Amino acid sequence: MAAMMWIFLPFWASGLAEVLPSDWEEFDRWFDIAASGVGFLGAWSGIRGGPLMLTRSAIVHELGAPVSKRMLLLPWLARQAVAWALVAGVLATVALVLADRDAFTYSDALAVSLVALLATLSSINVAVALLAALRGGFATKPLLASAAILLAAPVVLLVVAGSFPTAAGMTGLALLAVASSGVAFYALEGVPVPLLWKRAWAVEAVRSSTQSLDFQRVLLDLRNATERPAYGVRRLLVLRRLPRALWRHIAGVQHTWQWHVVRLVAAATLLGLLTWSGATSQGMVALGLAAASLLLGLEVTGALAATADQPTFVVHYPHGSRRVLIGQTTTTIAIASAIAGVVIVGKLTGSVTTTTGIFLIAVAGAIGASIQARLGSPDLAKMISTFGVEQVSAILWLRALLGPLLVIATTVLVFHQFLRPDQVEGPFGAGIAIVLFAGLLVATSPLEKETR
Repeated sequence: MAAMMWIFLPFWASGLAEVLPSDWEEFDRWFDIAASGVGFLGAWSGIRGGPLMLTRSAIVHELGAPVSKRMLLLPWLARQAVAWALVAGVLATVALVLADRDAFTYSDALAVSLVALLATLSSINVAVALLAALRGGFATKPLLASAAILLAAPVVLLVVAGSFPTAAGMTGLALLAVASSGVAFYALEGVPVPLLWKRAWAVEAVRSSTQSLDFQRVLLDLRNATERPAYGVRRLLVLRRLPRALWRHIAGVQHTWQWHVVRLVAAATLLGLLTWSGATSQGMVALGLAAASLLLGLEVTGALAATADQPTFVVHYPHGSRRVLIGQTTTTIAIASAIAGVVIVGKLTGSVTTTTGIFLIAVAGAIGASIQARLGSPDLAKMISTFGVEQVSAILWLRALLGPLLVIATTVLVFHQFLRPDQVEGPFGAGIAIVLFAGLLVATSPLEKETR
């Protein structure tokens, strides 16, 4: 499957690159920087309790046996590390097409994919080392020192080799992947089983959500596996005089506000880096802005998603659910827009047109995330009875991609209207208004329809 996606996805990416063209000469340097920093994503995962996710049966019947934990966990680690590495390789190929469509060749794609694959393998191994050291207390000092070396090694290798997609760079990454695999193999003996058991319940939930293409629920299940507060823990909110929509947002994150703030800062930082360091007239940068805006929007739609997941609560809304949804959607857009505004406000001194375009992409990200939150989890039984089994797959894909498609469509229109207005002329301003207004209508569609 990975090989088929590696071959055929560039054709789809080529179509997107045609409407969002790029001639980004600095792509190689940005790719090298991203490859050298992917290990820190593994560090983030290890600190939070990842990346291993086992089923409950495997924990009870395998890890409960009086045999080596290391040998039992090795196949699980190998499968998951290879899967993530293949995904990274495919995405790197797609990114290469988007950044340099005219000069794309599969020989170049192979080198870029191998770099992404090897860097991701090392990142997963770093996650396991930190998991055992920080959450399991196993050989803490040696594993922490090894993780620090593995995180610094790609940066040193980049300085020495000059670029990763070269013989010297890929050789160094291959050696680094082998060394990190040895560290992870040693660390497997110290992986905490209670933490794996806590995360195991999310595996079944993630499988169910994935089968129904409910990707927002997948993210929520994974977060809850790590961030779920201890039972019985309560925090009283003092600011009960806030507007109800804002109070609901704060109430939804009060138990895990630290991680909420960290993710908001990460999304805002990515948005700021692309705004201030990227060439916004390039389609690849515009897509990066769209992705950062969608991530920022997804982070502030928790209250809206919680409301949509309980359509029977409409009996408690004296004025109907639309007013509730409008309030929470407006709050979502206001929070995301305020954060984006703080990040890009200084750009006004350079170009008001560019700043307006970036801000509209941020608003589109918040609306797209609101759509996904409002749609909630699909009712498969109702879909089958209404549309038939044959149409369920298409409807599920439409639901899963409706929010991202709105963000991409808005980004294309904004790109030609504000970020690169000299390329193509057209009524893009009206198109932006129509797309965003249609998104607002979907995001605030009354819940009463779901209960009929």
